[in-house]
Amino acid sequence: MTDTDRADEGRTGAGQSDAGRADTGRRGAPGRAGRALGRGTLAAVVAAAVVVVVAGVAVYFNTNVGTPGRICHGWVRTSDAAAVLGGGGPGRVTASEDSPDTCTVRRHGWLQGTGGELVLRRAPEPGSFPFYAGDWEVSGTRHVLSGGTHGAYGASRGWVLLPRSCDGHRAGDDRGRALTADITEGGPAEHPADLGRLLTAAGQRLSGESCDGSGKHPATRDTAPAPERAADLGRVCGIDGFALRGVRGPKGEPVRESVTGTAERGLYCDLAFEGDREGPFARVAVVGDTAFAAALDGRGFTRARCAGRETVFAYDLRHMDDDERAATRLPEPAGFARTFGTAARAAAHCTDTTGGAP
Repeated sequence: MTDTDRADEGRTGAGQSDAGRADTGRRGAPGRAGRALGRGTLAAVVAAAVVVVVAGVAVYFNTNVGTPGRICHGWVRTSDAAAVLGGGGPGRVTASEDSPDTCTVRRHGWLQGTGGELVLRRAPEPGSFPFYAGDWEVSGTRHVLSGGTHGAYGASRGWVLLPRSCDGHRAGDDRGRALTADITEGGPAEHPADLGRLLTAAGQRLSGESCDGSGKHPATRDTAPAPERAADLGRVCGIDGFALRGVRGPKGEPVRESVTGTAERGLYCDLAFEGDREGPFARVAVVGDTAFAAALDGRGFTRARCAGRETVFAYDLRHMDDDERAATRLPEPAGFARTFGTAARAAAHCTDTTGGAP
């Protein structure tokens, strides 16, 4: 073999070796791509799983999916409780039935401001409820419910009466029962009417279950309070002839009034000196609702027949000594009652007056 032949053979072998290496590289490339594809698929699967878990947790904590339609011994619709504790925003409602007569409803959510707590309680109340001396539970600052359901409510608290013939009421027991609702966390209801709807529906549910179960209830009338205003001292509480001219706070503060309703259809009015932290110095009411009027039996208030129904003219006055009364120019209690009762009876077109102040 000549030197030329050996050189050609070397070049041929080198070329074959290079081609082999190139071919080997081409055969190895699909393996690396497959491994990369496998890692990408796994990452996508993990990411999808994380999204599903996060979405599921978000749905659980921010919606009522899977929650029963009724909670709290069946008294309350879940949707009604959710509305009271946060309206249409995100959050989940749960309930703890603490006893046969109590229940705590909570709203949970990830976002700030989506939490809240509502406590419901069914309990006996003294015969004087809701007109406790010095602390009326019905007033000119609250909505008043009458007709099918009797009660009152504001933005954070409310109650409804349960019929005395229902719910195991015993003969000779003068205590009625009431269902109360208190928002204890999360601030007042954005729309107080939501609390009124919850109480009305729950009260009717309880009455229906405890009585004849017919589920038939007369329509409930919801009377909203008017905005607080400066009192017209010649027409206090909007009642013609109810005059307290010259009355003022101990330092000359003007009188403010809060009124729910009218004398003709039922009225509740609070009178306070502007800026007075002690609250109203007087509350007055023209009570034609039979369920409320029953709580005023034996209290010595004037009664009259007005528009075909018995009506009570009730009042609650803050205690003042002679010096305080002189500073405010308020009449003494008997004179106050007489002025209010005379004007209110005329405004309500009453006849056949009995009892109380003349």
